[in-house]
Amino acid sequence: LLSPEMFRKLILPRYRKAMDLAHEKGVHLTWYDSDGDLRLFLDDYLEVGINCLAPCEVAAGMSAPELRARWGRDLRLVGAIDKREIAKGRAAIDAEIERNRPVIEDGGFLPAIDHSIPTDVSLDNYRYFLEKIQQAVGVV
Repeated sequence: LLSPEMFRKLILPRYRKAMDLAHEKGVHLTWYDSDGDLRLFLDDYLEVGINCLAPCEVAAGMSAPELRARWGRDLRLVGAIDKREIAKGRAAIDAEIERNRPVIEDGGFLPAIDHSIPTDVSLDNYRYFLEKIQQAVGVV
């Protein structure tokens, strides 16, 4: 909806001002909540101090392993578990967690469903997902 040039001209200066204030107050972990493919903007976000992205929407082409390969741990991530895969059952859930396992193990990543839980995700699949994601992050 907004070109990188317009973003840099109209919005980024305001983000810089907000992030400068946050950093002055000791806030050094900040996130940006947006849908879609943000790769064209990530260098700008990081430059002003926005260092976490949520919900990291897979359907828009946002892949945690690819983002980590390009931006490293400077960019923290939330989401990146494809909600469409959770609806497909246990094998798909396992595969989705395995796809993200290198980033899970590297840290700086809160794996979660990349948006609201769709109505086609059964309670059984959701419970299985929660169990498996807790195991993957070492909670249980």
